[in-house]
Amino acid sequence: MTEIKEIDESIREQLAELDQTARTHLSIASDELPDQVVATITEFIREAKETGLSLDDDMIFALGALLGNQYVRGLGWHWGDVTWDLDTAAIGVLSPDNSCFNNPIGWVTQTLESSGGVPFMLSYNMIKANSIPVFEPDSATGLY
Repeated sequence: MTEIKEIDESIREQLAELDQTARTHLSIASDELPDQVVATITEFIREAKETGLSLDDDMIFALGALLGNQYVRGLGWHWGDVTWDLDTAAIGVLSPDNSCFNNPIGWVTQTLESSGGVPFMLSYNMIKANSIPVFEPDSATGLY
């Protein structure tokens, strides 16, 4: 059974600090539209992969927090702490009905390590266009 909890205030504060770190690094204004922020993150990660730029964990966490916050700002998602089957847990963003879950920090890590493309903008646009599979409410099904 999936358990979904709100993140505590200390995690919320850490995410805000990480978000600001990434915004500063990428020169993104606080009022930049979520679509543009996702596009900037996508391009930055694409360039990092192409040039072999190594990112430290702090920057990966910052980029993931910034990416997740765009789902919150632009898509109406929210941060949550999810536990599946009592043994797997993660903090990430959830759709309004908690049917979809995305761990943006883990996603940035996996994308950097993979030989594939950088799907952040594609995924964001598909969600925005309602072109995603339908999952049961409160299932927190992974969507990347």
